Amino acid sequence: MEEVRHPHTMRRVAAGVALTVASVLLVALLTSDLFSRADAGEAATDLVRSELTVEGVTQHRADFELTKSATDQLIDVAMPAVGDVLGLSAAQLNNRYPSIAAAGAQRSTIYPFAEKIVANLERHQANFAAADDIPLAGLPMTAAPPIAVFAIVVLIACALLTLLRRGRVWLVALAGYALLIIVAPFATGYPDKATKAADVLDSLNVSHELAAQTRAHFDTMVAASVEFEQKTVPDLLAATGGSRSRLDQQLASEFPAVAEGRQQFAAVFRRYDERVSIRERGVDRVNEAKRFPLEAVTWWTVVAGAVVLAAAAVALEYERRLGLIR
Repeated sequence: MEEVRHPHTMRRVAAGVALTVASVLLVALLTSDLFSRADAGEAATDLVRSELTVEGVTQHRADFELTKSATDQLIDVAMPAVGDVLGLSAAQLNNRYPSIAAAGAQRSTIYPFAEKIVANLERHQANFAAADDIPLAGLPMTAAPPIAVFAIVVLIACALLTLLRRGRVWLVALAGYALLIIVAPFATGYPDKATKAADVLDSLNVSHELAAQTRAHFDTMVAASVEFEQKTVPDLLAATGGSRSRLDQQLASEFPAVAEGRQQFAAVFRRYDERVSIRERGVDRVNEAKRFPLEAVTWWTVVAGAVVLAAAAVALEYERRLGLIR
């Protein structure tokens, strides 16, 4: 039987396929802004980490409920009582304390807006831990592009060794590495983490307009609290002639939700100010992070590995048959 003249033809084809695949991946990686998008993704993750931990979400809910109950009791119960003490009608009360009146008038807008934010965080909190583990637990998202570059370089090295060295070992190594490329995302749980990360990012519907609206709502609530302490309380002291401690006790007895708010608002508003600041700082970063192809990475990896594995497997079978013919 006639001997085949080019026994290593399929080996060269397999190496060429691997080099082509590696080149395409490398060019795509370097021209698709993945490094900057990964930076944005890590920056966005850092920004929202304090909000999306179990403790952060729980605290956010508690702060919202406290602010809501204290504001409702202030507007609906305490201020009418203040009007009675000061001899002011409802209209006069609103003119005297415009910031408190504004908070009362805007509750129907502020509460649903704030509730939507908290509820969204609660729905997606469980996914955040998985998202924070991309690409691997303990590594920042910025590590993903360098890891990809390293993987591509190794693929190129395997292809060159297959092309330039004799022996089936390098062809087997190329096939084994291609199989590793296919299996690695699933072994590390990447597809599930990518889906959850995309879900978290998609839920963060941020824009400069929404950030400004959040700041405006926050400023309205803060202004009402400041006006009560700096204007309403002094007016009550002047009208009753009592002491500050006695007035505080009376307010605590008659309006417990208001009293609790007065005790905790300094800390609550500091936390809210940071949350609002996160939205203001995170608009551009979150929107850039959304452009990172989280879920597509799995398919890029699987398809690339499958193509190289198929070429290497064909070459191995070709060489095996040549050996049998001889």
